[in-house]
Amino acid sequence: AFVSGVEKYINVDAAIDSMIVTYLANGRDNIAKNILWSTFDGVKWAPTIYDLDMTWGITDYGKGYIDAHLFSPKGTTRNNLLYQKLYTYMYDRVKARYNELRGTVFTLENVRNTFTEFQDRIPPSVMNLERSKWTNVPSISTNNIEQIMKYAEDHFAVIDSCFK
Repeated sequence: AFVSGVEKYINVDAAIDSMIVTYLANGRDNIAKNILWSTFDGVKWAPTIYDLDMTWGITDYGKGYIDAHLFSPKGTTRNNLLYQKLYTYMYDRVKARYNELRGTVFTLENVRNTFTEFQDRIPPSVMNLERSKWTNVPSISTNNIEQIMKYAEDHFAVIDSCFK
């Protein structure tokens, strides 16, 4: 019933992309909450993720880091019934899209380039203001592109294993 009826109400392609991005970026907050639903016609809905403060291995408010091996569709979809059903009943479709995204948008090189280009656009004076405002955030001195990339490398291997 799910497979035959879901596309009447949910933009499944958008839901699959949302699920994949959430798992690759390790957006733990975006499994059971932090999902906004949008629609153009009031009938068919698409999930959008927001509040990405707990991504790429960082815990809430930058207090620390989470193990890259603790978060995957195999263990956490139970907290999101839509993701659970997509993973269970549309696995081949999810897997195909996952592999497409991992071969393009979510290569380690592309992730590094995206973060580097973003960071390069931030003037040093702005970064210094940010650091001076949030002096009590432990990750301010350790959260950098190298940390993100090490985390992404380890975490992507975990998620890759779910789609072999």
